Amino acid sequence: MPKMSFAEFNKSFSAKTPKTYPIYCFAGEEGYFIDSCLKKVQTLFASDDLNREVFQGKDAVADDIFNALQTVPFFGSKRIIIVKELNKMLANTDSAVKLTEYISNPVDTAVLLLAYLGNSTKDTSDKRKSLINKCSKDENCLFVECKKLYENTIRTFINEEFKSRGKTASYGAVSMLIEENGVDMLNIVNEIEKAALFVGQKQKSISEQDIEMISGYTKEANIFNLSNAIEAKDGSKSLDILDKLLAQGTLPPPRILSNIMATVRKLLMAKSLLEEKHKPQSEIISILRLSTHYAPAYFSNLRKHSLKRLKESLIKLLEMDGALKSASDKISPLQKAILFITDDKVISV
Repeated sequence: MPKMSFAEFNKSFSAKTPKTYPIYCFAGEEGYFIDSCLKKVQTLFASDDLNREVFQGKDAVADDIFNALQTVPFFGSKRIIIVKELNKMLANTDSAVKLTEYISNPVDTAVLLLAYLGNSTKDTSDKRKSLINKCSKDENCLFVECKKLYENTIRTFINEEFKSRGKTASYGAVSMLIEENGVDMLNIVNEIEKAALFVGQKQKSISEQDIEMISGYTKEANIFNLSNAIEAKDGSKSLDILDKLLAQGTLPPPRILSNIMATVRKLLMAKSLLEEKHKPQSEIISILRLSTHYAPAYFSNLRKHSLKRLKESLIKLLEMDGALKSASDKISPLQKAILFITDDKVISV
């Protein structure tokens, strides 16, 4: 069976009677997609607790898995046997070898679900690699790639998720979801579900205002705009956004400091890759998973920061983490941190 993407797998389930297989293998770095696939197959076969057994890769023993596969179903036509974290199955056991052999001759009273969390092409175990290769080529197995989405492909995913709920979303609404959640699929799907429920059955389109209402998003003051202002080295705007965030009270100061530290770490990594390791921008975009649309502005802002100052800023932020926890005035350490990062004239904080 040829490999299938997560999107193709979802589309196949839109048919009234999806084709079924005795074995399914879901492999990739996106855990949300793997969990979603596992749930869909269990629903397809109407599995219940009596006819379902779950094994963890690192503890899985071949004999136990095969006993479960060969057990007669209780009041049902199929048993569902799930092996999670196949990537952790011990390489020095025969479990992977026996599972590889099973693919060629599966029982007809059970469905085997294999979940490999990670990049299977980089597996260091020949036994696990052989199992994955067998899954991806044998007609008895449906192999689904559950890769992480990048920012330039996640927009399509969001639109499809809204479409599956009978909704459409404006370009701005989708942009808000991406800006707030990045590529965290679980959070994104939760926000999509919240938005669909919020507007109700009659309203078919979702606007920026609807996303604002369900997420607490404000265009002028949010944690992502703070990151953008710091990247642009705009101290005045950064402090203004900080004041509004603190006034809202929705984010505790330690969370704000953590976000500032993440922003500086990303800038430092990009600067180091560019100036110390002489990596091309195209490679840095891939490493940092930058949106190709956003990348030009990011590199333009990066030129405003010196490598030396970014290194000093990160050290200062680590020092401030303790100061923030002990200080009675939480605002001052955050203000000082922003000033140190955005104003080269500030010598100490």
